[in-house]
Amino acid sequence: MRTLRKSLVTVGIAVAATLSTTYIALAESASGSGATFPQQFLASATAEFNRPKAEHSSDATVILENDNGASGAEETPLSGFVLAVDDDVQNREVLARRLERQGLRVETASGGLEALAKVESQAFDAILLDVMMPDMDGLSVLRRIKEQPTLRHIPIIMLSALDEIDVVIRCVEAGAEDYLPKPVNPTLLRARLSTCLEKKFFRDHEKEYLQTIERTQARLTQELEDAAKYVRSILPEGMEQPLRIDWRYQPSGELGGDAFGYHWIDDEHMALYLLDVCGHGVNAAL
Repeated sequence: MRTLRKSLVTVGIAVAATLSTTYIALAESASGSGATFPQQFLASATAEFNRPKAEHSSDATVILENDNGASGAEETPLSGFVLAVDDDVQNREVLARRLERQGLRVETASGGLEALAKVESQAFDAILLDVMMPDMDGLSVLRRIKEQPTLRHIPIIMLSALDEIDVVIRCVEAGAEDYLPKPVNPTLLRARLSTCLEKKFFRDHEKEYLQTIERTQARLTQELEDAAKYVRSILPEGMEQPLRIDWRYQPSGELGGDAFGYHWIDDEHMALYLLDVCGHGVNAAL
């Protein structure tokens, strides 16, 4: 604003100086012209005042843009699905608009019971939860969500007035990720949400990775069981007479290939063989 006032003063001084010069010139030549001195001065001054002065108007425009907060740098849009819970319709609408401007998908709820119903039916990446609500307060909603294994990983940011700090502390102890004081500051809102969404992103990827490992382990276990059935099918049956022969097969947890067998060579001689290839690599096993 100081720069703007300085620019306006400069424009005023320039116009005043021009008008003074015009006034003196016209006064010196007034006697020799056909028009009266006031008419000449008024026409000349009006033309001078209406002449564009680009340098001054350009400076003022830049200053106004800076005063309005136009920095020229665009923020990277956030990504995610957020539930905003507040019983005040105006607070809810303002919060939803701010979140949407950040690039987020937004769902709103006017109370605790509605929020619980939506959390159980939709997959949210974060929740903004008001502390004080008439039907069910934010602390009760928070506890209900954290009790459910499929929902407890959703980051929840509490929204509270300055005189509700004691309740906010209990919410953080109950599992809330963070809190924001009312009225919500847009910069803080973006910073806290960005952190929560990043944690949720990595947590989801870790969960997906663990599920992939579990599926792979289950498949390998099934394949080992199928292989054990096949090995048992090709091993020789036990014998009672004239020799008692029995065996037990314990499948290996890794690629094996051990085998044994026996047969009569003649009435008095029996051949018995044992192949020990487990632990000697894939070629030996195959």
